[in-house]
Amino acid sequence: MKNIHHGLGIWQIINSNIVTDIIAKSNFDLTLLDLEHGLHSPQSIQDCIFAAKSNSLFTIARIPCKSFQYIVQIIDSGIDAILFPHIETTDQISKIIKETLLPPLGNKSFSPFVTKYNYGNNARDLKENPCIGILIESLIGIKNSEELLSHPNIDFVYFGAYDLSVEIEKPGQIFNDEILKHMSRGYTIKKYKNIIENIRSLMPDASITADAIVAFPGETEQQYQDTLKLISEIGFDQVNTAAYSPRPNTPAAVWSNQLSEEVKKARLQEINDLVEKTARSRNQRYINNIESVLIEGSNPKNSSQIMGRTRTNRLTFVEIPKNINFNFSLGDEIDVKINEARPFSLTGELYL
Repeated sequence: MKNIHHGLGIWQIINSNIVTDIIAKSNFDLTLLDLEHGLHSPQSIQDCIFAAKSNSLFTIARIPCKSFQYIVQIIDSGIDAILFPHIETTDQISKIIKETLLPPLGNKSFSPFVTKYNYGNNARDLKENPCIGILIESLIGIKNSEELLSHPNIDFVYFGAYDLSVEIEKPGQIFNDEILKHMSRGYTIKKYKNIIENIRSLMPDASITADAIVAFPGETEQQYQDTLKLISEIGFDQVNTAAYSPRPNTPAAVWSNQLSEEVKKARLQEINDLVEKTARSRNQRYINNIESVLIEGSNPKNSSQIMGRTRTNRLTFVEIPKNINFNFSLGDEIDVKINEARPFSLTGELYL
């Protein structure tokens, strides 16, 4: 991929340049600004791009093809890459290239007096274009994927599991062998479990997390129970959970098979209880261990403690003895003996 960035990224749906700044200062390498399902507007994306540039954070914008009218402004704001969803044919790619790339590849207009070119002071490379990515998330797209990926102007590809799960009538069930097969992922749930087992055999303290949405329209009791079973069997260190809520302009928002609020509430509570139980059990392995903790600051709720994170991202509160003069800076690493483990955090004492 030309000029594309490799590293740790995060999907940003919140339309705030402050969030972008936090992402950059949290040592992420890139952020994806979502104009399709996120809360972004063209203006908020521009604000986030400015925040990212001041922190050398690579930016990707997911922009629906129907929003081509915003492309020029977002590119001129200095976006590094654009991801186009729901791509199925090379005709769609041809239109994308025409609208987003400068001549001779496309027909995008050019002005040197924009942010991208430092308002006229840095327009030496007039052929500089953003990286172009496509999101394949349908059976037709997968069928045509070889042709799509061979296009010379496509720099990266992303496979969308959730829309595909809807098309094959298994909504939200992305940990499903049929979906994995359609996506040509080359593995099954069994193989997925084996991979985790292998990781834990080599790195027993490895922290493994996942995301789960419950009560998606049409979710059956069996599908829900399968999710609970998977969480129990794997024993994730943390699972980010949510009950489905309809989003404007999404297909599932108008489906007739919406689950009731009572079912949503009950399922979310049950899965959260399971996640808490699993996390508490996993965290017991830290008791009496000496852990390296990266300092993030003082505990705002307890002035006698500082807080930070272990190498496995466990939030840790550290008691500082009153009889020592302990000076620290953000980003310092200290050794901590863990003496208390809760589901989502640890407490310990400074180990000298």
